[in-house]
Amino acid sequence: YYADMYPETPGATWQWRAHEAKPMNGNLLGEEIHKMRRQHPQTSMFGIIGWTADEATILQTRAKGWFLTAVKMVARYVLDIPWRFRTTRDRRLVLGGALVGALRLSAIERAIPVWCNTCAESFIKEDGRIVGIEATKDGKKIRIRARKGVVMSSGGFEKNEAMRKQYLPGPTDKSWTAGSPGNTGETIEAAVDVGSATRFMDEAWWGPTVFVPGEPQARMLIIEKNLPGSMMVNKNGKRFVNESSSYTKVTKGMLQANQPESPSVPAYCIFDADYRYKYPFGPMLPSQFHPDWAQSSRVKSWIKKADTLAELAEKLGINGVNLEASARKMDQYATTGIDEEFQRGDSTHDRMYGDQNVEPNPCLGSIAKPPFYGVEVFPGDLGTKGGVETNENSQALDTDGQVIPGLYAIGNCSASVMGRTYPASGSTLAPAMVFGYIAADHCTSN
Repeated sequence: YYADMYPETPGATWQWRAHEAKPMNGNLLGEEIHKMRRQHPQTSMFGIIGWTADEATILQTRAKGWFLTAVKMVARYVLDIPWRFRTTRDRRLVLGGALVGALRLSAIERAIPVWCNTCAESFIKEDGRIVGIEATKDGKKIRIRARKGVVMSSGGFEKNEAMRKQYLPGPTDKSWTAGSPGNTGETIEAAVDVGSATRFMDEAWWGPTVFVPGEPQARMLIIEKNLPGSMMVNKNGKRFVNESSSYTKVTKGMLQANQPESPSVPAYCIFDADYRYKYPFGPMLPSQFHPDWAQSSRVKSWIKKADTLAELAEKLGINGVNLEASARKMDQYATTGIDEEFQRGDSTHDRMYGDQNVEPNPCLGSIAKPPFYGVEVFPGDLGTKGGVETNENSQALDTDGQVIPGLYAIGNCSASVMGRTYPASGSTLAPAMVFGYIAADHCTSN
């Protein structure tokens, strides 16, 4: 039931387009499971208990059966006694963990080695063809020769500050990305060194993020921004975007609205005590289970809290008069169910992550009950989407549009087949899987 991100486009659907890997028993991987990078903290309950997309939506939007779902998940984790004595890690792999876990299991069954602690540094080119790579393995320089071809699948450059500032629209910062820590872009630069063309280097899989002190990655506001009783405002205390639209639309809206006279980077997510009581936000569970006094000092330093909107505005450094006016408008919209400024909650995509118990619009709620809360929001991303230009066979192309023999690129180190759009969930992984298959098939049969 995951809606397309452009629901107004002819052919869009609100269901069945996206697919998710089935949960997997990580015990099948043996000791290899401990080499797998843990999932992003926001893709799990308490940062440790894995949840599927459906479970996450049920819990975060307080859908029917949410409490029983939570109890079952916690009980399953706690009662997995053998594993609790070994590790805090959940052996029920979900989401990306299930996808990568199944891929690793397939490699194990076929006796395909996977080298960790190995960094590719440059390509070896002989007579115009890529015939291998130079790398560092466990601190030692090595050369690896490829008989058929080299397939780049190294991710984007979201963690490379220099590349972000060179290519992405500003302002930008690597601390704002929710992407993988290992996506530092050197392989893209190595491909450019052997003549590869690039495209869409100024694009990313955008999403509004918050950065919690002490955490290695930013958290993306996917569900939080859709729930009723919240809004995003600029430095002037005014709303500037439909908060419940797709995360890429919200972030592009932040960048487009960012003007010297009314900065929207950072923006500010504002919500009240009723929202705080019912819904999670970032690392904070609803206050009915996880009250403010129980928060860690780093979380308390991250979120601002005040008894009035005017006081909150002062703490955030934004216009208090306009903030109060924006809240009054939201109160009005919550009553009528119609957002007269940005049409929040009008589309099927908006409502997907709303609270279905709230009427007349599951995305609109009053911001009137003290205390009030505010958090800085940045134009972040899930990863960058620009990279090596390829053809239909996943072969890398040079600046003249000609194939570079022996070199293939898939995933976020290649120029996205989706162009400058983000049509639906899975727009990164699905093409990576499809073109990964195509690359393997093409290079081994030619």
